[in-house]
Amino acid sequence: MFVKVKYGDEKEQLCNTYCRNDIFLEFVKSQCQCQPEDVIDLADERGLIKHLRRFPQDYAKDFLKDRETLILLSIVTINQLSSQSEDSLESPPLKFNTTELEEMKQARSRSRNVYLTKRSSARRGARMVSRTN
Repeated sequence: MFVKVKYGDEKEQLCNTYCRNDIFLEFVKSQCQCQPEDVIDLADERGLIKHLRRFPQDYAKDFLKDRETLILLSIVTINQLSSQSEDSLESPPLKFNTTELEEMKQARSRSRNVYLTKRSSARRGARMVSRTN
């Protein structure tokens, strides 16, 4: 099972998910030009973060879909931000600009609303069927 990881300026890396999350993330880090000290995670194209680093002993294939396209994220804490100068915050291969993040959040919100609407419609249909039987 493989996934495509997008990073940097239109770059992509094909990755095998049949391994533990800690090994998978280390491989992604090495192939996508990350620094060894970088903390990374992945998000799908709707902006949902996969949180693979929270489950290092589980297999990546259990969290990711076959042939899924993922976006590489750099995890930066508030403490790291306050201790760095303005110049050192630039890391184009890993960071999104604010507009891209906002678009991802809006897409996520829209898809959630559609899902909830379809789900409630399906429930009403199921109730109607059970009343007629």
